[in-house]
Amino acid sequence: MQIFGHTAKAGAALIPDADDRDLKNGRRSAFPAVQLARAPDAWSDPALAGAAVTVFPSVDAAESVWRETAATGACTVFQCFEWLATWRRTAGASEPLSDQIVHVSSEAGQTLMLLPLAIRRNAYGRSLEFLGGDLTDYNMPILGAGFSPGPRDAERLWAAILDVLPPVDFVRLRRMPLVFDGIANPFAGLAGSRHAIDAYGANLPPTFKDFTTRSPSFFNKNGQRRRRLAKEGAVRFAVAQDPAERVALTRFVIEQKSQWQRDTGQMDTFAAPERLAFYTTLAGLPFEEGGVVPVGLWVGSELVAGIWGTVFRGRFAVIVAAYHQDWAKFSVARLLMESAVEMCIARDDVEIFDLTVGDEGYKTDWSDHSLPLHEVIAPHSLRGRMFMAYWHLRGWAKTVPWLRDAVRSGMRLAQRVSKRD
Repeated sequence: MQIFGHTAKAGAALIPDADDRDLKNGRRSAFPAVQLARAPDAWSDPALAGAAVTVFPSVDAAESVWRETAATGACTVFQCFEWLATWRRTAGASEPLSDQIVHVSSEAGQTLMLLPLAIRRNAYGRSLEFLGGDLTDYNMPILGAGFSPGPRDAERLWAAILDVLPPVDFVRLRRMPLVFDGIANPFAGLAGSRHAIDAYGANLPPTFKDFTTRSPSFFNKNGQRRRRLAKEGAVRFAVAQDPAERVALTRFVIEQKSQWQRDTGQMDTFAAPERLAFYTTLAGLPFEEGGVVPVGLWVGSELVAGIWGTVFRGRFAVIVAAYHQDWAKFSVARLLMESAVEMCIARDDVEIFDLTVGDEGYKTDWSDHSLPLHEVIAPHSLRGRMFMAYWHLRGWAKTVPWLRDAVRSGMRLAQRVSKRD
């Protein structure tokens, strides 16, 4: 089946009238496009027949079409231009990446999809992945209004995108919800996709009292803890409003989370200054829709716990939550979470309290559903296949004692020989 509209090498067939099409839609593109096949049997969704695939070489180059697509399309807060552009300029600035922002538009010029990808270069080869790294909890394309390709179209469109992009050794698509807010994520069901981890959330009822009926004993204990904490000083929950307070609360959350990771023997994933810059920059950045909502719990004048969260299209997402260790015995993190839920129910723009990715035990206390996240990790070259074979062999060897010992002995022998040389 021919996916592209020409018989030339896949990915090299430029649309002769691409610039004319952009002009008709009030946007001139300096980036060449590739046309998908027009054949009636090539696509189940007729919008893909003759569609154009354009790759922007940077986040900034795609800003105009990105913002336009996100304003009316289906996505999460993590696909907003503000989120990924800030990541690219801070936490992602020093990473060995080349941006590959894929834009798919119909022959009529309507945006069907914008896919924020990047190619990472490392010792193992070139890996195609989503922009945002581990600071992005949900990955999916921004889907144009009314566009929802089925599995057959998704597979063929993905094959076409791979042909258009520069060569890669691996495809590494992670943290993809199969469905998000009723919208199917087309690439979460690609061949080889597997369930990797879960996110958690709670549907919010009309009143906080209704929410507490899910576990009366749990919330009764919270009341006891809150009264105990009040003996230490006036307890206050608040949303940080002015810029200085938003940055201060953000710094508190990141610094306390970093300290907690070190204290518990975990890798400090917040140590790099670029990561702090990511969160503080976003805290002071207005979003075209939604945005960052930092909330905190104070005892007297002391900030004891904080949540760096976002509100976007009916969801309050808990991105980072942390507390001061000196106040751990008062369960301040739990009390802050309770206050945050109560705040969300009182708002008129939040329907889901989203605890995001991760299997931390405390999330079961607050959630009533989980969100399976899928990943696709697959080789896309001979080098990639060789490395994946080695990786699987290494994993299997760890489960076979004699083979594991033989591999270790071989590695020690190789090191001794190398030193003699």
